Amino acid sequence: MASDPQRVSILVALADGEAETEELARFIGQDPGGLSHSLAHLRLADLITSRRIGDKALHALTAKGWALARFLGWVVFPAEPPREPGMEIDPKLLSDVGEVMDDPEQWFHTPNSVFEGRKPVELLGTPDEPRLRNRIEAARQGMFS
Repeated sequence: MASDPQRVSILVALADGEAETEELARFIGQDPGGLSHSLAHLRLADLITSRRIGDKALHALTAKGWALARFLGWVVFPAEPPREPGMEIDPKLLSDVGEVMDDPEQWFHTPNSVFEGRKPVELLGTPDEPRLRNRIEAARQGMFS
C-alpha cells in the first residue's frame, strides 16, 4: 500500500484528521473522481474508514492506518512524525500546567494564540516542543499567566 505515491499522500493527509474526498483531492492535486480507486484499496487494507454525511464522503485513518502513517511520517518527515489524536501527554507536563491552570488536559487541547492558534498538544514531538516547555516553565515561575 505504501508503494503507491497517491495512497501515501492520502495517508499523510489523513494524519491531520478526518477529511472529505474533495479536501484530499486538493491536497494531492487530483480530481476527486480519480481518488476512488486508491481510497477503495486503502479501505480494503483496513487503513482508512469512510462514512457519508449527506452528499459528502469523509475519510479517516484506522488504528492500522495510524501505524503506517506514523512510520511514513518518520521516513518522510523525520523531525515531525504525525501524532495520533488522544496520545498521552507526559504526566510531568500535565502536572506543571496544573500548577497554573484549573484543567491542564483541556488547556493542551485548546487552540492557543501564543502558538499561532495551534493546540499545545500539537507541538509535542515537534521542533516546537522546547518552546512549549519553556512557556510552561515560565508560567510556573510567575512570569505570565
